[in-house]
Amino acid sequence: MTDGLVLTVSREAYCGGDELARTIADKLGFKFYDREIISLASQKSGIHEDHFDAIEKRPTNSILYSVVMGMYTTRGAYVKLDDVLTDDKIYQVQADIIRDMATDGNCVFVGRCSDYILRSREKCVNIFLHASNADRISRVMKEQNATENEAKKIITRADKKRRSYYNYYTNREWGAMANYDLSLNLSKIPEQDAVKVVISYLESVK
Repeated sequence: MTDGLVLTVSREAYCGGDELARTIADKLGFKFYDREIISLASQKSGIHEDHFDAIEKRPTNSILYSVVMGMYTTRGAYVKLDDVLTDDKIYQVQADIIRDMATDGNCVFVGRCSDYILRSREKCVNIFLHASNADRISRVMKEQNATENEAKKIITRADKKRRSYYNYYTNREWGAMANYDLSLNLSKIPEQDAVKVVISYLESVK
């Protein structure tokens, strides 16, 4: 397999995409980055990890919002008005981290607009994973001991946040097939076969 290969994984909420991405990384010996991206961005910038999570829930370049909510660093100090970072600047710190890590050998990135951030990279494969609503609802009910109606609401909210975050920062449509090299419906293929399909695709990349 070619060196310096990057796989980005975008996925619907609760489709099993996170687990599949980690399995692929383990089998190939690739470095795996999911929440590790946030931890590294927090360390680099001194901004608490909560604020990186927050921009995925409220993707807006709002200085007023940051001031009202209170912008705290990892050291617990309140940031003055002149020093407040907008959501866009926080996103940029995260994007810089992703670009830096992508230069350090073969790796897998999960979410966080990594497909868009690395769009100019030649050896980069972007995949989108999804599953039927029935399977996703069943997963949430089992994992969170939720009712069917509660599970539906959880999935709707999660997908809405991901779509809003992605569309805002990329000016693309989340889930649009033109953005990806490969799309898999995990309801129609066993996990082990899905892993084989993705690995086979990666092995064909020159």
